Amino acid sequence: MKIRVRQVGYFGLDIQLKYKFSLKSFYLLFTVIILFPYRIAFAQDLTNFNPTKMLLKESDSYHNKNSEISRQNEESFIKIFYNQKNYINTNLPNLENQGGLVLNKGFGIIQSFLFKAKNKHFSFEIEPQKILASKFNSPSKIDKSGIFSVLNDNYNEKSINRNIFKNLNINLNYKSIFIEYGNKNHWWGPAIHNNLIMTNNSQGFYHWNFGFKDNILGKSNIRMNFNYIISNPIKNSYQSDFFLSSSFLSLKYKNLNFGLSRTTLSGGYSNLKWNMINAALVQLTNKNIRYWNEMYDFYISYNSDLSNLVVFLELGLPSRPSSDIYYDHGLGSNIGLRKYELFGIKQLLFGFEYIRLIQSRYYNILPTTNWYDNSKFNYHSYKNIRWAAHSGSDSDDFLVFLGIMSEKFSIINGINYERHGVSFHFPPEVKLEYRFSITYKLNRAFFQLNYENEYFEHYGFVDSATNVWDETFEKGSIQRTNTLLLSLEYTLF
Repeated sequence: MKIRVRQVGYFGLDIQLKYKFSLKSFYLLFTVIILFPYRIAFAQDLTNFNPTKMLLKESDSYHNKNSEISRQNEESFIKIFYNQKNYINTNLPNLENQGGLVLNKGFGIIQSFLFKAKNKHFSFEIEPQKILASKFNSPSKIDKSGIFSVLNDNYNEKSINRNIFKNLNINLNYKSIFIEYGNKNHWWGPAIHNNLIMTNNSQGFYHWNFGFKDNILGKSNIRMNFNYIISNPIKNSYQSDFFLSSSFLSLKYKNLNFGLSRTTLSGGYSNLKWNMINAALVQLTNKNIRYWNEMYDFYISYNSDLSNLVVFLELGLPSRPSSDIYYDHGLGSNIGLRKYELFGIKQLLFGFEYIRLIQSRYYNILPTTNWYDNSKFNYHSYKNIRWAAHSGSDSDDFLVFLGIMSEKFSIINGINYERHGVSFHFPPEVKLEYRFSITYKLNRAFFQLNYENEYFEHYGFVDSATNVWDETFEKGSIQRTNTLLLSLEYTLF
């Protein structure tokens, strides 16, 4: 198959490319060549994700390179954790990557128990969660619609987590092969703040996950990982079922990590017969592919044990297989860096991340794709919260952070600059946020305090260009929010 890739306008660069294979052809060819001769392994990037814990773990691995920092490799165990979250929020719903936990204006106390059990061929976990006390108030808000209606700052009663069972995971495995079912969140990519395809920003949806676990490719010392996810039916706003099908492949060689994935969203049409079996096979059959949304994601990261440095680049393309859509104009990117032992100080950490999902500058001239913009698939959201990059469609998001980390204590400060609707509207929504996170580990208890001071301008796109030139703001344009979240995780046994 052939595709035409015309001019790509991105960061001021104009690149003319011509090649004979489509992204689907390349992905299929690469997967066939790599997967068939060898056994493959589970992508360890897919985990229930806590950014601060990830930094602590990564930091500890650099400081104690010969130590075992995780007990998860124990062959058999039973564990029970008690979790409690207390929060106060003064205005807009706030915080991201909280597994769908919505912190609305008011206060709340959330309690849960996480049960984990594992033996050689079976593992099980589940976390019943209950809201003990809460007071929710609708903030002085402006309703958002369309692709901006599923941002984390948009108040919606349907998003509120009441009493639920989350982090359900039933796993059967034999040697390198595994199959699991549940609603546990997944995280794909090297970043800790935002990723293009899959994060734990929303509540987890029920799905099947199968693949092959940790293996070495031949005698090359290349570790290869693969798994495939197919969701249960998800109801869209038109009361039709749609499905997510995702394949993930990652390779690790010495300090280099490479990953690629293909995600297909299918179904969603009431007049088109489609079921879970069709969705599970769609990446092989391409059945009705012209109606579906697809995304291709590639990343490369370099993890240096010598300099305690992590750098990464992630690129992605949303694709709608149609002859009149210029999907190459929808290139999204994510770049970042994390440096441990900054200036030779063992506990000092510095990092930044920048994700860019701004719609093509030519969108009103040439038909081009826009990330997460299809209402048939709820704009890539579940329970009104996006499961992918929380900054959403036509956005960019820059985070810089600095902190100190030790075995028991950490404090990380960050500044976050985020824009929504950059091509959609002038002026776009602009958010500036100061945040810090403090953690303390005491025996079986792990305490974490998160604070965010958020400032919005042009909220809800109420301002016009005239407001910018006159340096004025419409009512509701400026929004300020303070959020405090105190979390306790205690290992009962």
